[in-house]
Amino acid sequence: MNKLQKLSQSWHEVKSTWDTIFTKNLESTLDNENVMKRLYSKSDLAYICISTTGKAVSQVPLVVYKDSVGRNVPVGDKDPYQQRINKPNPYLDRYSFVEAIVSTLLLDGNVYVVPFPPGASVPVSLWVIRRGNMIPQYTENGHIGAWKYKWGDSEKDSAPLKFEEVMPVFFWNPDDPFYGMDKGMPPSRAGEIAITSDYKAARYNQNFFTDGAVPAGVLSTDKILRDKTYERIKEQFEDRHKGYSKSSRVAVLEQNLKYAPIGITHKDMDFDALRKYNRQTVLQLYGMKESIISITGDVNRATAREQRKEWWEGT
Repeated sequence: MNKLQKLSQSWHEVKSTWDTIFTKNLESTLDNENVMKRLYSKSDLAYICISTTGKAVSQVPLVVYKDSVGRNVPVGDKDPYQQRINKPNPYLDRYSFVEAIVSTLLLDGNVYVVPFPPGASVPVSLWVIRRGNMIPQYTENGHIGAWKYKWGDSEKDSAPLKFEEVMPVFFWNPDDPFYGMDKGMPPSRAGEIAITSDYKAARYNQNFFTDGAVPAGVLSTDKILRDKTYERIKEQFEDRHKGYSKSSRVAVLEQNLKYAPIGITHKDMDFDALRKYNRQTVLQLYGMKESIISITGDVNRATAREQRKEWWEGT
């Protein structure tokens, strides 16, 4: 390998430019798909919006009413239906139950509530089922006539359910012939670009501070360098400048070396504006207000109060 080839290889190893970091983020063509499939754990914005909304809605009391001479009256805490709402199953109280419904709906676009045992006048328990475990069963006319709850890979790991034994909650989907009952449209579907862009921007930042070399550039000289001199200079430069903990150190050059910066910086990329734009887009998709999640940079008290009121009324 001649010096030109070595210099080219060194340049690719040492440089810390945005194009390098971006390429590293795209090393897997499945990045976008993985983020969307694991949205709750991969996107901090989605997690904040979904969890905040779920916890807030769960604080609203669930009250069972009955008709009494033309008006609705609460059944009372001793009523078996109210007791089932207050304690849906052995694992969830009413707060966690509602949070699971709302959060799953925002995450998947669908959620199903199934009473157990099926067909009982007063169910022993209520269960929150995700879309991937609920398989629609179609009639000869192509309508959903029943459901199959599937909890494993084997056909034995399933149970048939009548249509009326399942309560689907879903977002409308224009591409679903059943309005979203089978495949609801979650907010993340419309916000895929903003969500994945924000994820990659966060990865840019992570990789920059983890692998970055500042100064970021190449060393050049008109002189002929011996192999030992070349390797020593390369090793010393990387050792002194590669990595976030060694950023902004003064570079001492020898052998008439010249430093040529390459790429663009966070400031040149308007990095903060990019993340702010993505954040605003995602918040709007989930109907979230900045003041609700403690983003108060441009929000005064009066605006924050109105945002909170609007959010509660709209949610």
